[in-house]
Amino acid sequence: MPDTAQQNKQDGKKGPVVLVYIGSDDPARGDAHGAEGVGRKIAQKTGGSFHFVSDADLAARYPEDKDKPAQLAHYFKDNGKPDVLISKFWRIHDKALAGHKPLVVYEDTNEYMSQKYLGEKALVNHHVTPEKLASEGEKFRAHYPDLNAPLIGVLMAHIFDVKGFAEKLVAKAAATPQATIFVTTIWRTREENYKDLMEKLAQETAAKGAQDRIRIIGVPYTRPQPGVTPPYNPYLGLLDQADQIVVAGNSLSMLTEPMAAGKAPLLYEPGMDASSLEQKGLVRDFNKSAAQHAPFDAGRITPFNPTDAIAEKMAAEFRKNAFKRKLNPATWVRALGKAMKR
Repeated sequence: MPDTAQQNKQDGKKGPVVLVYIGSDDPARGDAHGAEGVGRKIAQKTGGSFHFVSDADLAARYPEDKDKPAQLAHYFKDNGKPDVLISKFWRIHDKALAGHKPLVVYEDTNEYMSQKYLGEKALVNHHVTPEKLASEGEKFRAHYPDLNAPLIGVLMAHIFDVKGFAEKLVAKAAATPQATIFVTTIWRTREENYKDLMEKLAQETAAKGAQDRIRIIGVPYTRPQPGVTPPYNPYLGLLDQADQIVVAGNSLSMLTEPMAAGKAPLLYEPGMDASSLEQKGLVRDFNKSAAQHAPFDAGRITPFNPTDAIAEKMAAEFRKNAFKRKLNPATWVRALGKAMKR
C-alpha cells in the first residue's frame, strides 16, 4: 500500500487532507465543536483541505455500503485518505484506513487535547472565532434590541444549589439600577433543572421588588430535528454581547469559550479545580464575587483561544513527521509556504 501522503499526491490533491470524524456524536456537542475548530485551524496552517464527517453524513452519502467502516473507506476513496486524522472512533477508522498511516492522529476526547499539547487540563479547543462572534453578536442585537444593561449571560449546564445561585445572582444584579439576566442552556441541561432556575430567579426578583428593574430571559437549547428549521440559538451572540458571563455547572467548553470574547467567566459549581486559571486571571469565582455587595467587576481580558496554539503544535507535528518520512510533495511545499505567510 502506498503511504497516505503519496496516495494523495497521486490522486492530484493539493496539500494535506485534514479529517475530523465525529462518528455518532452530536455535532452540537462541545467535543464535536472543538474537533472542528482545531481541524479547520490545522488545515489553514498547513495549506490543506478540511473535512468534517459524521455517521449521518456517511449513511446519507453511501447507503449501499454495508457498515460504517465501509462507508468511511468509500469517503476516503472519493476524497483521499487523511494526513491528519482526529477521531476517537478508532475501531471504525482503523478498518477504513486499511493499513494507511496518517502523519498525525489524535484518538481521544477533546478535553485531553489541551493537556497533551499545552499541558493545561482545564481548557479545551473550540470553534469560536472573532468572525463568528461578530456575526452572531449582530444577530443577537437584532433579536434582542432593548435589553436592560448590564447584560448578565448565564451559560447553564447543571446546577445543584439552584436556590442559592438564584439568590446570589439576583442580589448582584440588584446592585445596579437595572439589569438583564439572560439564561441559555446546552444539550445536556435537564429541562427540570432549567425550569427550576427560571422559577427561582423570578421569585427572588419579586422578593426584592425589582421586577421593573431586572429582566429575566431564558432560551433553552433545542435539538435540531431533520427537516425542521431550528429556532434562533443565542449562545454565541450572548458570548459577544454580554457584559458578564456566568458559567453555571461543569462544562469545559463553556468555561473556555468566553475567553475568546475577551471575558473572564464567573464560575459557579464548576466541578473542577480552576484555581490555576483564576490565578492567571482567566476565570473568576462567582461565590467570591457574590460575597461583595457591589456590581460585578468588569472581568475583561485579552481574548484568549487555546485552539490556535493546539493547532500550531499539531501542524508542527505534521511537518516534522512528513520530513521524517521524506514525504514532501511539491504541491505541499507551495501550500505550506502560502499558509505559513498568512
